[in-house]
Amino acid sequence: MRVLITGAGGFLGRTLAAKLHQQGSKVTAVVRPGRDPELPAGIKLRAVDVRDRNALTAVVREQSPDAVVHLAALKSIRDSHGNEDDYRATNVDSTTNLIDALSTATSPVHVVHASTVSVYGPQQQPNEDAPTDPRNPYARTKLDAETALETAATEGRCHATVLRFANIAGGFGTVHDPNTSAIIPRVLISARNGEAVPVNGAGDSVRDYVHVQDAAEAVMAALATPRTFGRFNVGSGQGASVSDIITTAEKVTRRPIAIERKPAVDEVKHIVPDTTRIRQELDWQPQHSALADIITDAWHASGAAQAF
Repeated sequence: MRVLITGAGGFLGRTLAAKLHQQGSKVTAVVRPGRDPELPAGIKLRAVDVRDRNALTAVVREQSPDAVVHLAALKSIRDSHGNEDDYRATNVDSTTNLIDALSTATSPVHVVHASTVSVYGPQQQPNEDAPTDPRNPYARTKLDAETALETAATEGRCHATVLRFANIAGGFGTVHDPNTSAIIPRVLISARNGEAVPVNGAGDSVRDYVHVQDAAEAVMAALATPRTFGRFNVGSGQGASVSDIITTAEKVTRRPIAIERKPAVDEVKHIVPDTTRIRQELDWQPQHSALADIITDAWHASGAAQAF
């Protein structure tokens, strides 16, 4: 299978590209201009700004993929406030550019699109039929991209599978999450240098964390089961609190984690999406998403374990 991956220089993108290559797929990795990620030999690298319709169309026509995995996005909820135009250009316009680029194919090309459980807003255990309630520009633009793909699929311009991911974490070889504002990388930085981790209130807010390898395998399961349109939540199905993460990281790293207590914030205490549909319809099961496995792999992938 010829697979083109946008956002292939990112955490999930690098992991997925390597795993697809190992599987025997012919992978084209589309990355931002100026990026040169370490990828296995044999993967084609193309530097393209996905917001540039002509450039994206050119690479799609050059590679003529059987499927596209659309990962390119801006992803920070905090940063999206005040930057909605940038988020719309990257998250929505790039998706419509991709749809247009694929529309001339002789048969509909399957697009697997990375979205987010943030589109549900503060619901505690949403399934895919739950009403959406995006509360920030990041979630709104991801939902708008989903809508564009669903419309295009209905019109026969492409096929599409939307994967709404929980928090992707862990590591794969030396591939690790570079987002140091995320809780697991931040906790591991503390293990390395003693920097205190800010913790709101009792640290009892619970979220779902899915291992990057399981996330990549969810994409691969979607690629193997094309459909006109489908939508799936992807998560471990288990919740972990900030306190759980800190305690587990101390056990994994054998280092103390310094904590800076902050006032409690007004937030939903428990958000763990229902993943029944992907388990039943795509026969996908998380194999690596126990919290200790996630933190162990993140620790080793970042190279921090070798520092002690």
